[in-house]
Amino acid sequence: MDPRLPRMLVIGGALVVVALAVVLVVLLRRPGVASLEGAPAAPAAAEPKAPEKKAATLEEARPPEAPEAGARAERPPLIVERFGARRASCAGFCDLEATCGFRSFADCTAQSCEGDLRKLSASDFRVAEQATCAAAALAPCEEACWKRGECEGEHRGDQQCWASCWTLVEQLPVATYRENRCIIESPCEELPLCAERRGR
Repeated sequence: MDPRLPRMLVIGGALVVVALAVVLVVLLRRPGVASLEGAPAAPAAAEPKAPEKKAATLEEARPPEAPEAGARAERPPLIVERFGARRASCAGFCDLEATCGFRSFADCTAQSCEGDLRKLSASDFRVAEQATCAAAALAPCEEACWKRGECEGEHRGDQQCWASCWTLVEQLPVATYRENRCIIESPCEELPLCAERRGR
């Protein structure tokens, strides 16, 4: 064997290694080829966007509906205090009368009120204890019968008057109520005219 052969193999191997290294370097410097030093840096992350505010729905954008005309959120009180005395409230009782169908609110205020208070009537305080249509219909009977007795100058017929009044309330509650209120609120000389209030 030629003694120069090992030396030539070593030199040839070295040349091959160098050639491969040169080829590798050339390839790595070509555009689009990743570097051996690591993958290309990732692009900078974009700043997170604030979440967009959702447009309000029709229901959310709609303003609250106004209460219907004439509707009352709560009923006015029946009894109020004026100058240390308990008095019947015009608004409270006329609201009750209108609700029960005895008189319209306007008729009630025109016939039975003085300002924001009712004309003095003991039966109003009885009504305030229950505040029902049945109580409101019956309560004026006793006071109206007493008023008749006062105008006639004697009270022997009061109990019979009460019994007749209660029967009439069952049969004609609206007409009887209107007549009784007229009797309570009118001077004695005008009591005969109160029968006309039955139909008003």
